[in-house]
Amino acid sequence: MIALSLHRPQTSNAPQYGALRHPIIGDTTHGDLRHNCGFAAAFSCRHLMLHACRLALSHSVTGLPLVIDAHWDEIWQQLADAPIRLARPSPYI
Repeated sequence: MIALSLHRPQTSNAPQYGALRHPIIGDTTHGDLRHNCGFAAAFSCRHLMLHACRLALSHSVTGLPLVIDAHWDEIWQQLADAPIRLARPSPYI
């Protein structure tokens, strides 16, 4: 089963993502090979499916707020448009 989730990490410290208890698709070090292969076959995608949609920080010289927004690429859009299939009924929907 694949879940799309929103997280707001406070740092770029990788162990924060391990606390999610769900492997990140495409993570060849800590991920799940079976999920990676299935995802690659379904979406023709072999890269890490971790996307920063917004970065907010202070400019290193001026100290002013700097916000960078990034849109999804084609693979992310395909995933968003894909029909939802649940392996078993979810109590959350």
